[in-house]
Amino acid sequence: MLRLIARMDDSLRLVKLRSLLEALDQVPDSELHALVIQEAEVACANAAHTAFPALFFPCLFAERVRAALEAEARRKREYWRPIAPVDAELLPT
Repeated sequence: MLRLIARMDDSLRLVKLRSLLEALDQVPDSELHALVIQEAEVACANAAHTAFPALFFPCLFAERVRAALEAEARRKREYWRPIAPVDAELLPT
């Protein structure tokens, strides 16, 4: 039984490492790499509580990375959104 658990842990680690390396290759902005690594850790911890963690992890990780990158892009857009132009009629003359 312990061998089976150890083998499952090893296969989950391998799947996590492969998925993480692929995801990091697809994210050109190195500032976001820490975010991707964090999502890999969370997805791995969540997948470890399922009956088939190595099967569950890739989908969970992909969804978490997609959502995290979208949220970060949205946050950046909001931060850098230009101030709305001032209506010329409202300016004092």
